[in-house]
Amino acid sequence: MYFGGIEVDTSPLNIKIDQIALSDFYSRLIVNADGSLNVQGIVVKQSDNKSAGNDNSSLAPDKPAVPDNASAAAPKKMVRINSLSLQGGTVNFSDRHIKPNYSANLLEIGGRVSGLSSDENTLADIERDTEGLRQSIFQRKLKAKKHKELLKKGAAPSSVDMVKIEKEEHLKYLTMAYKEDKFPKPRNMVGLLKDLPAPEMQKLMLTHIVVKEDDLRFLAAQRALKVKEHISKSKQVEQERVFLVEPKSLQPEKKEKLKDSRVDFRLK
Repeated sequence: MYFGGIEVDTSPLNIKIDQIALSDFYSRLIVNADGSLNVQGIVVKQSDNKSAGNDNSSLAPDKPAVPDNASAAAPKKMVRINSLSLQGGTVNFSDRHIKPNYSANLLEIGGRVSGLSSDENTLADIERDTEGLRQSIFQRKLKAKKHKELLKKGAAPSSVDMVKIEKEEHLKYLTMAYKEDKFPKPRNMVGLLKDLPAPEMQKLMLTHIVVKEDDLRFLAAQRALKVKEHISKSKQVEQERVFLVEPKSLQPEKKEKLKDSRVDFRLK
């Protein structure tokens, strides 16, 4: 587990965490017969603690009355997590609510959730387009290593994206890219990097690749450009009537039966 960019204020309690990365995690998730989740029992309600054991409230001294508006005036405790990355997880899932009961072992769970907050009015954003971009950035890191070698030999293509890595070369350039990447890596007792298998190095690299807003804007522009080129090649619409407009927001308007990753057309 990796934590990055932690800010803590104590008065009132306010915790901000820029990034949490979790790899190779395990979870046991059960939907009970009554529809509740087994993880709901992790947090014990305060009222449950009071009811447990003997009730000694009558023996305690009287407490001064608290004004009704005291709780409203108390500042809220806030916890915010900008980005949560998951990679290579295993979830052992059982549903005992449905008949017949169902169980499954979910492997290689991964993804990224942004905008987590203890504020009940805040909605988290589960990123999808970023996964494709993250894979693309990862592959480019490996290609950059081979491109650098080819430059020294005077045989490099004009662009890193034109470099092809053969199957037998993958481990070599993966290892080079992994060692150069700047993020906390597993080390041995004397502080040297541990030798990890290729899948583990790849998981760690993918977990720590951050896709920025500019990357998503570039992806949106590329999609729109492809559609524009297709329309122009059809010669059914004059080229002067087809143009691209920069979106005000990366979050598209929600429309029923339409994917968020889309290109919107407007006729004027």
